[in-house]
Amino acid sequence: MRITTENNQQSDQLRELKKEADEREMEKVAASKRARPATGMTFSGRLLLDYEYQAVEAAIRAFGSQLTVTAEPGLTQSLWQRKCHRCGNTDSALFGQFPCAVCEHTVAYCKYCLVFGRVTRCTTLYHISEHHADRPQTHASESGENEAKVQVQGANLVFSTGMQLKDTPIKQGKWVSFQFASQLSPRQQFASDRIVEAIQTGLPELLVYAVCGAGKTEMLFYGILEALRSGKRVALASPRADVVRELYPRFTTVFTEIDVLCHYGGSNNHDQEAPLTLLTTHQLIRYKQAFDVLVIDEVDAFPFHNDPVLIQLSKRALKTSGTMIYLTATPRKAHLNEKLPTVFVPSRFHNHPLPVPDSRYATFTTHHLPKRFFHDYAKHQLTQRQLLIFVPTVSVAAVVEETLRKQLPKTTIAAVHANDCERIEKVTAFRLRHTDVLITTTILERGVTFPSVNVFVFQADHHVFDEAALVQIAGRAGRSPHDPTGMVIFYHRGTTRAIKRSIRAITAMNARCHP
Repeated sequence: MRITTENNQQSDQLRELKKEADEREMEKVAASKRARPATGMTFSGRLLLDYEYQAVEAAIRAFGSQLTVTAEPGLTQSLWQRKCHRCGNTDSALFGQFPCAVCEHTVAYCKYCLVFGRVTRCTTLYHISEHHADRPQTHASESGENEAKVQVQGANLVFSTGMQLKDTPIKQGKWVSFQFASQLSPRQQFASDRIVEAIQTGLPELLVYAVCGAGKTEMLFYGILEALRSGKRVALASPRADVVRELYPRFTTVFTEIDVLCHYGGSNNHDQEAPLTLLTTHQLIRYKQAFDVLVIDEVDAFPFHNDPVLIQLSKRALKTSGTMIYLTATPRKAHLNEKLPTVFVPSRFHNHPLPVPDSRYATFTTHHLPKRFFHDYAKHQLTQRQLLIFVPTVSVAAVVEETLRKQLPKTTIAAVHANDCERIEKVTAFRLRHTDVLITTTILERGVTFPSVNVFVFQADHHVFDEAALVQIAGRAGRSPHDPTGMVIFYHRGTTRAIKRSIRAITAMNARCHP
């Protein structure tokens, strides 16, 4: 009995030792994966802080002389100003001071990009760039994976791309699977062809001016395919994380055989790279001369259009020979005044006119909604659509939600705003038609698509609803070819210039397509 017990104890010890060894091996594999960028790319174009560089230094050195690492101070200070070399901030109000444990002095740090890690006088920035202009040839290995071979001082350096490419032959021996079967409309096709030409010829900038619901994403697909076929690296940046998250499944459905990364605040893959990256505009702070093609979606949207730092970051992230493509349905005067090469698409992909908003005078008071709203709501119910209500502030959203729950007890109602931790779940529930009425701030004014909704705007005379915002909000209705119309109503206490101009702009756009 004692021998059996001892044998059992030895077996248990052996199992424990084997378990520990397995765990160590798994940790090594996991660490290797963390240190290796997605699809075997080389960290080229990345801008790293000290601790970020130390975490991947071994992986970068493995690429030998293919890469060049340039170090520069994170923050410099002259008699007249301070400058953060990661984000470019020079606004004195956006710098602070704290006691530094490295130099044991009180030093300045940048507040603008603090969320991405602190940059101080003691910080070193590392820029990783390609040493050779020529891109590596890729060849399919017997195992089905691709390997890229690069000449490094007379020796072959081989690294795995970690992906299987097939279906569409492309330049430099690469292949890209392209699963897009939809037929573009003539106007979409014209814009798509111009995008392809811009990428092929290396046109520095192109503005795509297309109405809400024109199908701008679909217009991009062939251009992105052309870029990937040429071995180029592509990124699409949007000012809002909601838009990036919505675009991600659409791109992975079309480009099925390559890695597509999705970067936004809260995502956990910032140490990875891929041929195609979707990211928020703020994430461009991590890149310098990284992309051959950079698409800025909703270039007129907050915060991109009025933030000079973000504008400079986007230009820095693009290679000097790269192509910048701007997408917008509501271009600002500054964009039009630049006289960029422009493609204009005045109609929706289903060729139905844009819903023209109705203007309603209505007074809103605390815990009281105007009678005109309930009259319009009765008409709305007859359409069998969902209702999207835009309000100017979070506090108004809370009041409207509480009031509607009391007035419409049998209706499922939710409210969302930028800082709502359940925003994603609420928007998903609305998209799945689990919610009848969704109250939202301007966070959902653009970039998200619901197939069958009516749109009401409360307090449309509020200053947050400028012309561009109101045009975008009206564009939420009538998106589907199965339901190309919709009610759009602006409630206000007095017509503003923004209300008048937005209605005039929508009417003029319809006249150009449906005279």
